[in-house]
Parts: sequence; structure tokens; C-alpha cells
Amino acid sequence: MEIKKEISKANYVSLILDDTSDVMMKCRLASVLRYVTADGNVEERFLRFTDVSSDRSANSLFNHALEILNDFECGPKLIAQTYDGAAVMASQHAGVQAKIREQYPNAIFVHCYAHRLNLVLAQSASFIKEVKVFFATLSGFRTFFAKSTKRTEALDSHLRKRFPSIAPTRWQYHSRLAETVHEYREGIENLLVSIIEEPEEWDVETISSARGLLSLLRDFDFNFMLKIFSSIFPYSGALFKILQTKRSDIAFCNTKIDEFKHHMQRLRGGFDHLWSEMENVFDSNGPTRPKRIRIDSMSGEERKNSYKRLFCEIIDVVCQNVSVRFSENATLLFLSLLDARYFPMYRTSFPEKAFSCLKENYGAFFYFVALKSELLVMFSDPDMAKDSVYDLHQYMYALQLSCVFLQIFKLC
Repeated sequence: MEIKKEISKANYVSLILDDTSDVMMKCRLASVLRYVTADGNVEERFLRFTDVSSDRSANSLFNHALEILNDFECGPKLIAQTYDGAAVMASQHAGVQAKIREQYPNAIFVHCYAHRLNLVLAQSASFIKEVKVFFATLSGFRTFFAKSTKRTEALDSHLRKRFPSIAPTRWQYHSRLAETVHEYREGIENLLVSIIEEPEEWDVETISSARGLLSLLRDFDFNFMLKIFSSIFPYSGALFKILQTKRSDIAFCNTKIDEFKHHMQRLRGGFDHLWSEMENVFDSNGPTRPKRIRIDSMSGEERKNSYKRLFCEIIDVVCQNVSVRFSENATLLFLSLLDARYFPMYRTSFPEKAFSCLKENYGAFFYFVALKSELLVMFSDPDMAKDSVYDLHQYMYALQLSCVFLQIFKLC
């Protein structure tokens, strides 16, 4: 009842749907409504789990969505919908989002940003053979210790740190694993050596697996890949958290996505520094010589160039996937109207394209003559140049400016 009260006072609502399998292998659809309360707080309210195991068709899920909207009497307020990228949900012609837009034309579809980033990393890993092999072998560290309570106890006493769990469809878990192995590499190596040197304490399988993992830790190729992804994952992990934070508006998320792309481009230019670090740790003429047989016979410079091509390919694939996966952001150009970074430019050149984009998406909600006048005032007022839409909304709410800037407050 409390949620219904809040929604009845909210001006606009967005719908979030996502499915997951439970321990009984039943497919449960989670339903969430997002809105701004009367006191200016952003809320995401979980409503229910629904068993959709028997029918996951677009029609069935569409009917479920309509039932939610009717129960909470918020269909006319629906201005956005977000799901994962599955065809049954996202298809422009027969998916749930298309069916809902037939009923509620203002409910624009936004593919879950965190899910998009997850797909960027997953596709980047599957596209390059060396990367695919790296992550397959990386998971062996967690598996080795997780399979035995005795090994886990040894890990606890030596490192006082456990390896994070891995979920094949959640790449932030792979990032945690890579960062853990990179940070505790020396400690892991010492533990594996102690297992090998104390055969009377361990079974044959443990000793054999420890030898394999130790060889991996001392392998140039493995450490080269570990170094690359240890430079990528802290930024992708931070971006993932931002994309999942409910107060991160889309304009702010788009800014952070651009920053991630710029970081990747800077990283691409840092190969020589990375190579120097690798050479300081590994003697290419000693026992840790790289196992990439196809380039072992090359000269030092040729070998370096071969690794540089792989390095650049990894960075380029990630950047390309980011650009492709977030290419639809042009439909959200109107969000830039409240981006304070552009206010100085807007004072001399009004953002007509962004303004027209708003008309196309939400023409029925605004009095555009008044909105343009309010925007011109806002662009000239330094006090209204806030870091995010949320901050601007809170500022206007606190000073009771919603009546003065009615159209801007509505846009927030």
C-alpha cells in the first residue's frame, strides 16, 4: 500500500523487468518500478517475483507488464522501460518493449547499461583466442582451492584472502579474480611451492594441480595478460558500479562511459611502459621464456611487436564493443540539456538538436515555449550548474523553485 501511495503522487514511472533462475530451476521474473517521490528521492521498488517458466514469450511477458501497470495505476505515467538485450524483450518489432510502446508511446526503451558493459567484456573475451584461454586458465585458481577444505584452510592461513566466486555471465566477478591473482601473486606462488615441497602432507591430485598452477604463475604469456586486464578491470569495475547505482542518471552514466573509452585509448599508448615492467620481471632467455612457440625464433624487436599487436587488439576490441553497445545513446541527446558542462556553450548557442530530441520523445509532457525560456535562465545562473540531474533536482526542491522553473523541474 505504501508503494501505491508513493506512485500515486509521482509524476512519472519507469518499469524494470529481469528474469533469473532459482535453485529449483524455475524462471522467476523480477518486477521493479522506478520513480521520484514527492520529497525528491529516487526510489526503485521491487514488487514481486513471478514464475514464468511455462511461458516466456513476448506476449506472456507483455501481459505481465500490463498487469503491473494496471495494478499500480501508473500506465499513463510510464515514460521508460528497461530490460536485458534478449530478443523477446528488446526486439523493435515483436519484443515486449515494442508491444508496450504501442500502448504507451512515451515509454522509451533503455537496454540495461550494466548488462551492456557486461556484454562488452564478454564479447571481447570470446573474440580473441589468447584472451579466451587466459580466462579459462585464470578460473583454475579458484577451482583448485574451492574443491578442498584443506586447500582453503591453507589459503586462509597463508594469504588471509580467498578467491572471489565466478559467474560466467557477470564479468565483474572475473575482474575481482584477476585483480586478486595480480595483487597476491607472490603469496600464491609461495603457497603452491610449499604444497609441492611437502608431498607427505598432500594427495597426488593436489600436488599435480599445484605444479600446473605454479607453472602458469611463472609463464610470461599468463602474466602479460594478467598485467593488461589488471589495468582495465579497475576502471570497468568502477564503471559497472556507477551503472548500477540508482542515483546515477543516464547523462552522468554517459559521461562515465566516455571517460572509460578515453582511459582505454590512453592505455593503448602505454604499451612500452607495460613491456618494460614485464621485461624487468621476466628474463626472456631464462627458464621463464615465453611459450609462444610461433614467435620464439623471432628477434627481440619482432617479439615485442608481436605482443604489441595482441595488446592493441585487446584494447581496440573493447573500445569497438563499447562504441557499438552504447551507440543508441543518440536517442537520449535531450539529456544534455541539463549537463552543466555545456552551460557556457549553451549561453551563446542554444542546443536546438537536444531540444528537438526532447520534443520527439516527450512532446506531450512539456510546454516548450516556457521550457526554452527557463533553460536560457538556467544556463546563465552559476548556482544551477550542478554535478548531476539528481543534485539539480534536490537544489530546486530544497529552495522551492519547482514553481518558478516548473518545466525544468519536470524535466529533472
